[in-house]
Amino acid sequence: AIPDHKAFIIKKIVAPHFDPTFHLHPEFQLSYVIQGEGTRFVGDSIKSFNASDMVLTGPNLPHVWRSDNKYFEKESQLITKVIVIYFHDHFMGETLLQKEEMESINRLFQRSVRGLEIRGNTKVLIGKMMHDLLELKGIESIIKLLQILDVLAKSNECNYVTHNHLISSNTESETNRLNKIFEYVMKNYKNHIGLDDVAEIV
Repeated sequence: AIPDHKAFIIKKIVAPHFDPTFHLHPEFQLSYVIQGEGTRFVGDSIKSFNASDMVLTGPNLPHVWRSDNKYFEKESQLITKVIVIYFHDHFMGETLLQKEEMESINRLFQRSVRGLEIRGNTKVLIGKMMHDLLELKGIESIIKLLQILDVLAKSNECNYVTHNHLISSNTESETNRLNKIFEYVMKNYKNHIGLDDVAEIV
């Protein structure tokens, strides 16, 4: 959750593997993988990822970046690195988004409900801006976040991740059930998985 005294959160996370929990949250999330590889699950999309993967997810869109199994091995020396920005559409006030000046960013937010994968020169530029944002404080940080959103809003290198517009009926309890299934499948994918086995879990 974003604290009340903050407009947004940016983190650089270094860990042996990415958080393997399939989850959702009400914040927008912009993720930039610096190091690591595995399988990305966003809504109804399943795709391999590696370093430089960049995705913007809208509110309550279920997702997980699941590191390859080698990252979970007991003797693994591997690490992952990612920069993540969490924010709400109203991070500068409830009414600003409705103003004419915010029209393109408003459209970006609407498109992000399906998730957006950022590619090409846009990804390179946004990656550098995210690194810069890690070092900024105060009003300069908010200006930099707005610049990031402006670049994304004007880019033609942001492609939909999910196949369909998902009308979000996702709830925390529903996602917890999906996560149990997800974990079971990831651990047992080399074996026969029956519907009865999965149904028993949930």
